[in-house]
Amino acid sequence: MPLNMVTCDRCSKLFGSPGPRICPACSKELDKIYEKAREYLRDNYRERLNVRELAEAIGEEAADLDLLVSTGRLRLFGEDDGETASGDREKLLQDFQKSLNKGKGSQKGRSGLYVAERYRKKD
Repeated sequence: MPLNMVTCDRCSKLFGSPGPRICPACSKELDKIYEKAREYLRDNYRERLNVRELAEAIGEEAADLDLLVSTGRLRLFGEDDGETASGDREKLLQDFQKSLNKGKGSQKGRSGLYVAERYRKKD
């Protein structure tokens, strides 16, 4: 596989790479930061941190953690482009279902049928 000359996303050094845009030296440093972040998150699993908060907690640069998040190595609360965490998603679905169930009685038509029953196929 031919090497393309790319600029490192972290240090801006030019280097040859078949794919990743992070130079080997920065990759080693990011591996250490990743291990530090992973250990902190494992030990403090109940905390919901964003990049800035985690960076402060482990004494690293937020830009380095942001790079780990953008490459998919870390997922933090509020850093997943608007998606909610799976637990939050479940709660939202449950709340939505409850609101649908509450609204059933108020959606009766003139004939007393629910809206869904009104438009059901006739056998």
